[in-house]
Amino acid sequence: MSEIDNPHKMAWTPIRDVGKAEIPVSRYVSDDYYAREKERIWKRSWLMIGRESDVSKPGNFFTFYLHVLSTLVIVIRGKDGELRAFHNVCQHRGAQLKHENCGSCKYLTCNFHGWVYDLDGSIRDVPQSDQFEGLDFDKRHLKPIHLDTWGGFVFINLDPADEPEHTLAEWLAPMPGPLGEYFAKENWIWRVGWKGIFDANWKIMVDVQLEGYHVNALHAKTIGGVFGPDQLRNLAFPDMPGMPTKLEFLRPDVSKDKSFRRPIQTPVMQAAAEYGASSPFTDKDASSGGIPLRAHHYPGAINRRDDPLWIFDDYQIFPNVVMMAQTDHMWLQRVWPISPHRTAWEFEWYFIDRPKDFGEWFAWEQAYCHFRDVTTQDMVNVEGMQKAYRAGSIDTMIVSDIEGGVRSFQDKVTQIVGEK
Repeated sequence: MSEIDNPHKMAWTPIRDVGKAEIPVSRYVSDDYYAREKERIWKRSWLMIGRESDVSKPGNFFTFYLHVLSTLVIVIRGKDGELRAFHNVCQHRGAQLKHENCGSCKYLTCNFHGWVYDLDGSIRDVPQSDQFEGLDFDKRHLKPIHLDTWGGFVFINLDPADEPEHTLAEWLAPMPGPLGEYFAKENWIWRVGWKGIFDANWKIMVDVQLEGYHVNALHAKTIGGVFGPDQLRNLAFPDMPGMPTKLEFLRPDVSKDKSFRRPIQTPVMQAAAEYGASSPFTDKDASSGGIPLRAHHYPGAINRRDDPLWIFDDYQIFPNVVMMAQTDHMWLQRVWPISPHRTAWEFEWYFIDRPKDFGEWFAWEQAYCHFRDVTTQDMVNVEGMQKAYRAGSIDTMIVSDIEGGVRSFQDKVTQIVGEK
């Protein structure tokens, strides 16, 4: 394993050494900046759009619409077992091939004029083909899109070049190799998801998930406790193409801090902490010496310091994914720009296997209901912030060391797009 694959050995930059420059809010409201983002970020980045398990058998497909680039995508498992992505567009006159979100088929048939494509994108049949002068089937192959997988997730890249500037492996460094194995090899069950449309710039939606400074104020009634720099460990990776920052979230050490205000726990929370795999309120699973959970089969995947107070690892996969890895479950947040002032937001929660008993089922239910409330609190502020930016009520943002994830993410935006 190389150093780039192993964050235990790889040198990282403390957040306080990344920079102190103020962040201009014009980048959240400018039409010109948004246009540059389309070209420099969204056309050149690896974008997570699904799971391999969604297309496990030949003929299985799912579709995706990337609004920011007005691009229709289809991901399909070929008869040869290969996973491919194409523009979901007939090469006759541009009709959409598949309108369903997902399904299975033997061929891809355009319902407009009946052109038929094989699952590898080649033309199988054109009705009344003799009516076309000089029709070259090879030139009308479905237009491919770069595709690769990591951790069981499907990524695409819309770079028009023959090969993207960075491979997916390079893009995701320094994501630890064992984490990819953990996400790929276990039986992850999608449990719940939410979607919403917010009147806010997509970068605001990412910013809010990359720092824990707001926890003590905003989440006082849902998470409780007091979290400081010792519990919010930021790592910055300024030289990595697609992994700007990571946040390691720990619970305060009650034994050392007698003034610590214990988190508010209802009877429901207490029961969930007793039966669940992981929670901000219990440390029974945090270290490898705890109960034998599945994550412990992949040393180095999570909790790199084997800290008994660890809660979760929070990764930012540039440009639009926030991935929170825990013991035996994970959750994802993704944002998709619609305009400079409007964003689609998605939240998905995965658990390993299905509940073995009522206690585990109860813990699942409580966990995602609880964090639904936490995330709802996060989203309370984003639309008001966008209004303030558009009104010119604030010109620049300042961020503290404890908000270092925001700094690292915005520095990556600056690196790719520019200052304003």
